[in-house]
Amino acid sequence: MSFDYILPTHQGRGAEHVLDKLLIKEGQIVPGNLHFDTTKAHIENQGGVAVDCTIQEAYDIKNPYPFKGNLDIQKLEDLISKDPAKVAYILITVTCNTGGGHPVSMENIRAVSGIAKKHNILLFFDAARYAENAYFIKTREEGYKDKGIRSIVMEMMGYVDGCLMSGKKDALVNIGGFLAFKERDLYQRLSPICVLMEGFPTYGGMSGRAMEAMAVG
Repeated sequence: MSFDYILPTHQGRGAEHVLDKLLIKEGQIVPGNLHFDTTKAHIENQGGVAVDCTIQEAYDIKNPYPFKGNLDIQKLEDLISKDPAKVAYILITVTCNTGGGHPVSMENIRAVSGIAKKHNILLFFDAARYAENAYFIKTREEGYKDKGIRSIVMEMMGYVDGCLMSGKKDALVNIGGFLAFKERDLYQRLSPICVLMEGFPTYGGMSGRAMEAMAVG
């Protein structure tokens, strides 16, 4: 299933701002894997709490574990089970930038998706380096060496409700970003916030040239 609903923003932090303005209520938490600094700041700016659920291997620089960006599934489940209503959404950053750019495995993405569905919680990617993450899955994860990057990316995206993107990373542009969703409802609820904070939904604060460059990228 593709992301049919797109909201452009001037860059990734603009996408964070728009998303969190709608989804986070005072005191809610956003579990994830070592949230990026602006990501954490936007969550906290809305009165939320960014909760790190990264696996312990991420903190051992000598450990050769191939997917140090993974979330600790048991920790995530235990956290959510205490009070699912307190969770605004779950965010997986691919690759895990604050954790040194380490990737997240498909197995882990699939497991996190299962927990999100079980508790009826929205799941998003911070997808700035989605292609790099797909490459690591191809080269490091069993069962993927003969699959193309596009195929791996499509499987990754199939497990989440949407994504936010800084186009300056894997889209290879000077400026720009976007939010993308599978469901029209989120798009409709976020569009007025995008108009207020970023620009009209047809451009989101980006120039025509920047939008064209990102489409190519």
